[in-house]
Amino acid sequence: MHFVTRFVLVLTTMLPAGAGLAAIDVTKTLTGEFFGEELEIMEDGSGSLSFEDMDNPGIRKQFRASEKSIPNFGFTSTAIWARFTLSNNLETNKKVIIEFRYASIDRVDLYYLNEYGQTVSDKVGDKVPYNTRKVSNRYPSFLVDVPPGQTQYYIRVRSTGTTMIPLVFWDESEFNKHAVSDSHLLGHLYGVVMAIALYNLFLYVTLNSKVYLFYVLHLVFFLFHNWAAQGSSVVYFMNDFPNHWISNQGFLVFAEISTIFAVYFAIEFLNTRDRYPKITKFLTFIRWLAFINIINVQFFSFELGARIANFNVAASCFSMLYMGVFSLRSGYRPAYFYTLAWALTLVASIILAMKYQGILPVNWITSWAHSFGVAAGAILMSLALGDRFNYYRNKKEKEVRDLSERLAASLANVEEQVREKTRDIRSIMENIQQGIFMIGRDHKILPDYSQFLSKIFNRSSIKDTDGLELLFENSNLNLDEQDKARTVIGNCIGEDSINFDANAHNLVSELRFQSEDSKEDKILEVDWSPIEDDDSVERLLVTVRDVTEVKALEHVAEEQKKRLNAIDRIMHIREDKFNGFVRNFLDMELHCREILSATSAGENDINKLFRYMHTIKGAARILGLKEISSEAHHIESYFDRVRKGKDSYDRKIIDEMLDQLRHTLDFYQHINYEVLGRNDDNVITSASQEEILSVIESMSALSLTPDLEAGLSKIRSLITSPHGSSFHESLSDVLDSLDDISIKLGKERPEVVIDDYGFTTSQKGEQFLRNIFVHLFRNSLDHGIEPNEVRREKGKIERGKIIVKLEEADDKHCRITYFDDGQGINVTRLRQKLVNDHLLEDPNSVSHGEVIEYIFHPGVTTAKQVTDISGRGVGMDAIKGFLLEVGGNIKIDYNDSITYSNQDGDEFVTFKIIIDLPLGLVAKGSGDDTKQLPDSA
Repeated sequence: MHFVTRFVLVLTTMLPAGAGLAAIDVTKTLTGEFFGEELEIMEDGSGSLSFEDMDNPGIRKQFRASEKSIPNFGFTSTAIWARFTLSNNLETNKKVIIEFRYASIDRVDLYYLNEYGQTVSDKVGDKVPYNTRKVSNRYPSFLVDVPPGQTQYYIRVRSTGTTMIPLVFWDESEFNKHAVSDSHLLGHLYGVVMAIALYNLFLYVTLNSKVYLFYVLHLVFFLFHNWAAQGSSVVYFMNDFPNHWISNQGFLVFAEISTIFAVYFAIEFLNTRDRYPKITKFLTFIRWLAFINIINVQFFSFELGARIANFNVAASCFSMLYMGVFSLRSGYRPAYFYTLAWALTLVASIILAMKYQGILPVNWITSWAHSFGVAAGAILMSLALGDRFNYYRNKKEKEVRDLSERLAASLANVEEQVREKTRDIRSIMENIQQGIFMIGRDHKILPDYSQFLSKIFNRSSIKDTDGLELLFENSNLNLDEQDKARTVIGNCIGEDSINFDANAHNLVSELRFQSEDSKEDKILEVDWSPIEDDDSVERLLVTVRDVTEVKALEHVAEEQKKRLNAIDRIMHIREDKFNGFVRNFLDMELHCREILSATSAGENDINKLFRYMHTIKGAARILGLKEISSEAHHIESYFDRVRKGKDSYDRKIIDEMLDQLRHTLDFYQHINYEVLGRNDDNVITSASQEEILSVIESMSALSLTPDLEAGLSKIRSLITSPHGSSFHESLSDVLDSLDDISIKLGKERPEVVIDDYGFTTSQKGEQFLRNIFVHLFRNSLDHGIEPNEVRREKGKIERGKIIVKLEEADDKHCRITYFDDGQGINVTRLRQKLVNDHLLEDPNSVSHGEVIEYIFHPGVTTAKQVTDISGRGVGMDAIKGFLLEVGGNIKIDYNDSITYSNQDGDEFVTFKIIIDLPLGLVAKGSGDDTKQLPDSA
């Protein structure tokens, strides 16, 4: 197998270079050029490929031509393979040095086949002992003896940090000359930095100033870091170690330690604790982050540590440069050299970071920029330290002179300033139309308080009065509220100001006050403001404002606004519609009062009360009477809790809620009939109608004259006969409400088709139909008609359809057939609901029809949650109850088979609702009248 591999690889080396990739001619003089564009690259994500795998055609096809002179892959743990061809046009072998111009690479392996087909390999890197290298150089390098002709070489690169392939080719003689000049340049730079470090160490010993020590430590650890970055550490330290610590973990550890001391130096040099406290806190965070990262690099993740180190260097440099610029703008002269020094260091550090991140290429500039930048910065920083010494010496001398002059001037003016400020404060306190005073720990009012305070509390003398007693004594605050305020104040005065900020919301902001000689309450607003000293609350400044007149005006304005809103709503309701609502309301209120007049209320009574309130709420909501619908919803929720056992039946509470509801209706009636002057002649309740009809029936049993019998018959006909509104006109308000319901449910407004067959409605029948159809339409929209996307999936149009048909059932009833084109009723969920409510023991023991009949049971619903549209299980129960009360009936005509199953396994059955309505509520007209109402009622 190895023989075949060698044969194929030897054969490939004899072939010309791939299309577009020229062989590197080593015949000419090689002086350190980058030949990245002559490389072919392949990424080995698994890292498992070996040199023997290179003969695999599938592997060889994965190589792609490099488009950069220095291929850079950034932070990656992927193994990178590169291949290139060296062409020797001489008749003898030529020695070539392949230099890998990146000292921080972990390991580089070189593979090729010699002229005998034997595999030749070599390895270098900072995780390979330096003393095994064939070329003594701070950069990993290979020495190859290139035979005549073309030879193909493979390089495998893998590293925990930045991975790049900066290959440079040298003639042996040219490389030796370059190595000498490179060593001299590096030595001079290190010498400059070490000399500056020794100079500043001398200043530290002489002046005993920490700022010099911090700078020396920063330079020393930077030298260690730079030795690792430049590859010098592996040459002079631990060169027989296979995993060179200084070049790997030490590279980042020294960078972080250097950053820590640079931060200490900047804080001391610019005195940032007082001048830039926020930036100082940020730099302190950088110090701790660097310390934590040192531990991380040593024991956990080198890649994460490299990223954190880059952030720390960049953030600290930017911060220190920012402080230098602002110090310079504020006149701090030593910041001039300091700012220049850090600007150079920042630029150098950015270049270094961008090189390691793979953003910038590896070349002479990016390789030496950091060393040159920091060396120049060190020189400038030494000048800054010297200038700082002279600056502070001159500043101290000037401060002493200026202080003496200012002290003399201040002593001459301080008494006059105090007298002037005192006059101003007293003038304010005498004339301001607010009560202002201060209290201390003992709550006593301090002497300087406003004169208006006496007028507010009707007291002539307030000095030394307990400020809290003054506020609370004759107020509407209970003892618990007073004690809470006293506790908060006791915990704030003399304590840190944060205590006040955390508890200020517990202090009273408004109260009612009544003095002994005044019959009217005053409404007072109170503001509490801390007076602080060194972040501690010493006293509280209390401001009291008499807003009685303002609140009265606000109340009048609020009442006026309420009246205007009511007028606006009523003006949008037709007169007959409002009168019909009032009739319906009064009828249902009367029924509620009759039930409540009983000594006790059973479950059926509670269901009726709940049903009446639910119907009032729906009718009010259709007309836009929000206050009535809201209060009815509140009462409805109470009855719902009672019937579920979550609240107790309390006649007093119910009477109070009904009285409030009736008060709201009376308010609307007052606006309608008295303010707007609209007619109320037609407001005859059903109870009144029944009473009149009862009298007529009683008189009919007597022996009457033909004229009197004719008159009674005419009265009966006027009361019971329809007033002529068509069926669909009676439902116009309910149909108008479909727009809002559809929007809330996110569905298209359904098309409503009404075939009324010429039927008309009486006044009582019109409101009765509204009470029924408000529930039917809501149930269709919420439960029956599917969401738009579901209808699309079923092949239906997004807009649903509701069909209402009227016909004569017999000589006493009109039959209404109601259905929609939705999914039907969820019998699976309904069965489970019945089991949960203990209405069924075995959900499979009854048929679909028997299950569906339970929708008329109070509280039964298939809704997952209660909404303001449906979900309480009252709609169908209410419809059946209303129909039975007037001698009507309702039944379900359902489909025997399952018509639809959803993805959750729920089964649905379609059905029609059949309603038999007494002809007293509707009457047969002439002809056939079909109305299609897609967009309006």
